[in-house]
Amino acid sequence: MKISQLTENETNTAIKEITSQLDTAFAKFDEEFRKSEIAYFFARKKAVAEFWNNKELKAELGNGSSEWYERLWATAGGKGMYNIVAPGYHNDAGITEKANKYVDGKIAARNASISKKLVKAEITSVDSGDVVHSTDGFNGYFDVQTNAGPKRVTIETIVAGGYNIQRMHYRTLVKVSK
Repeated sequence: MKISQLTENETNTAIKEITSQLDTAFAKFDEEFRKSEIAYFFARKKAVAEFWNNKELKAELGNGSSEWYERLWATAGGKGMYNIVAPGYHNDAGITEKANKYVDGKIAARNASISKKLVKAEITSVDSGDVVHSTDGFNGYFDVQTNAGPKRVTIETIVAGGYNIQRMHYRTLVKVSK
């Protein structure tokens, strides 16, 4: 993709071209992320229901004690998650809506972060670019022209997190270099 030198008013066209390619690349990962988050919300709902029904745990901790509530909230994934998945708070459609809202917020934050770096680099044209998929993410490489000369934009998405750290998520790294 070759874009001729842009005027100041047209600078966003180069950024839009990169983000358009990234939107296509992100679509697969965003859908997987959405499915995994919805599943996570419903797994927390199931865990909370099992916690409430565990008579031995109620006897051991004392139903309503501070230790019991701490364990309940930990089981839910925090107080905020408890308020979404606890019995009587939201039906399945409401939980799905909350999960989608959460995912939409994460996607918007990621896209805003990428856009901020592209704007800061003052890209004036895109000389070439490619997005390469791998088993655990993708890499985007773009050779660009900026007000400070030619640069390379590298956008790498990897799977991060996991057991005993935090739940799995995609991490997007953006680097602008000479």
